[in-house]
Parts: sequence; C-alpha cells; structure tokens
Amino acid sequence: MQSHFFVLSAVLACKVHEELRRQTAAIKIQKDFRHYVARKSYVRLQFSAVVLQSGLRAMDARNMFRFRKETEAAIIIQVLL
Repeated sequence: MQSHFFVLSAVLACKVHEELRRQTAAIKIQKDFRHYVARKSYVRLQFSAVVLQSGLRAMDARNMFRFRKETEAAIIIQVLL
C-alpha cells in the first residue's frame, strides 16, 4: 500500500512538473512575441522619423538654395541699376 502511495506521488509530481514546464514555455513564447511586436513597432516608428527628418532637411536645403539664387539675382539687378 505504501509503495503504491509513493508511485502515485511520483506520477503526480511528474504531472505537476510537466505543467510547470508548459506554463514556463508559454510565458516565454508570449514574452518573446511581445518583444517582437514592440521591436517591430519601434523600428517602424524610427524609420518614419528618419523619413520625416530627411524630407524636412531636403525641403530646408531647397529653400536655402532658392533664397541664395534669388539673393544673387537681386544683387546682380541692383548692380546693373
């Protein structure tokens, strides 16, 4: 009778251990998936910021170039007058 009790205890302990391993694995999978989603979102946001910044810098460079050209043209006109 007592050996039967130890066998049942061992079987129950194995089942509990297996359930804990499954829960731990599920938590790790969830953690890794959340990390993947967060990283993907961050990379997308970073890329968007870089695209926006480069567009603004290009627009500023065009405006500066246009201003320089207009200034040079105004100087030439003033010199000729």
